[in-house]
Amino acid sequence: MVLIQLFVAFVVSITSTKAQNIIDVLSSYPSLSQVSSLIASYPQVSEQFNNSQGFTFLAPSGDAISTWLNTSSPSNSTIGATLKYHLLAVTFPSAAFGPSLPVFVATALNDTAYTNVTSGSWGQYGQYVEVNKDTRPVFISGNKSESHIEIPDIVCTNGIVHIIDNVLEIPSDILTEATAAHLDVFIDLLATDNFSIAEEVKSQPNITILAPNSDIAIATSDRTDFNNAYSNSTTLNMLFNYHIIENLIFSHHFQNGTSLTTKAGIKILVTVDETGDIWLNQAKVTGKDYIIANGAMHVIDDILQPYNISRPSLITTGNATVGNISKPSTNTAAPANPTPSSSSGLSGGGKVGIGVGVAVAGLAIIGAILLYYLKNQRRRRADNDKILGTEEVKITPELGDNGLHEFPQLDPIQPSTEMELTQRHELGSP
Repeated sequence: MVLIQLFVAFVVSITSTKAQNIIDVLSSYPSLSQVSSLIASYPQVSEQFNNSQGFTFLAPSGDAISTWLNTSSPSNSTIGATLKYHLLAVTFPSAAFGPSLPVFVATALNDTAYTNVTSGSWGQYGQYVEVNKDTRPVFISGNKSESHIEIPDIVCTNGIVHIIDNVLEIPSDILTEATAAHLDVFIDLLATDNFSIAEEVKSQPNITILAPNSDIAIATSDRTDFNNAYSNSTTLNMLFNYHIIENLIFSHHFQNGTSLTTKAGIKILVTVDETGDIWLNQAKVTGKDYIIANGAMHVIDDILQPYNISRPSLITTGNATVGNISKPSTNTAAPANPTPSSSSGLSGGGKVGIGVGVAVAGLAIIGAILLYYLKNQRRRRADNDKILGTEEVKITPELGDNGLHEFPQLDPIQPSTEMELTQRHELGSP
């Protein structure tokens, strides 16, 4: 990935004398006349596009812009914020869509009215876009909305442009996102006495929420012992905070044998089994990487309980496994008894010699067993440390989160002139 980005940066640098700036590039494509007109209507956005270094702009086609304007009727400020959400903080060519996907790329959207995610060394970047590949490259935004490339790798000064078929959707707050994702069980749990969502969580930056959403979760919340354990506001608050991680965690951060510290101050054990399924304690992750306004959300199939911290029982026959830690099967079957041979017997001295040899061999065997036991105990303690999740998950920077590409800081976006929705819909019309 790094080599590809360096290569593209080199290509962009040697062609920059011939390449046009981004505004000229957009103007030269008839299908981009609408997005070009929108950018020109926002001087701050236009300036930011022209001054940014090493960027990727996902330019919605004319049809995509028309559909979005007609169905969403966005405000002027939303249009400006949406344009910034399409400006990625790294140069990401189509050749980079390889086996290391998905990755999450920071964008220029850092307006606090639309996001509470900050990234970059100075917090100059904001909300993320997921970059993935199914049968073709795809960009995934709020509510798992998908946008695909129609025309890739248009080189312009200091960056590249991909023309895409759908406008990226700015991620919403957790309740709006959960509703749009039809997480009905999770929403019901939030509405019951067992769960209560705190307003400060919705505004807290860079967090990860683990959302129970299954019949198993409903059954757990109905159990008498569960309700007895979380029968007051203090324990309920702890239970809710046990589903919040005060770091932005995407699915690739979940590493087998590690742990995560929650807002409740209590750890969650992470297990990744041999099929790649992710388990948090004994709850399975059934939906990954929902981007929300202030972080990320993952869907799990049961309620996490701080009084029941353990790993899932994934024992199978043969080579038994706990997570992806294999244990060889043991064969306790005794060998067939040998057929006794006919012998005339041994002399007394021979019997004594055999007795001494057997005693010495027995001592050697006992010593070997003792040595093996001590080594095995040390190895088992080391394995247990890993299994118990004593190693904390390491949060690595996402693409565009290293301060290498700097977006100029501008005042809040204002259009050059106030436009009525009917006028905006006519942009690019003959």
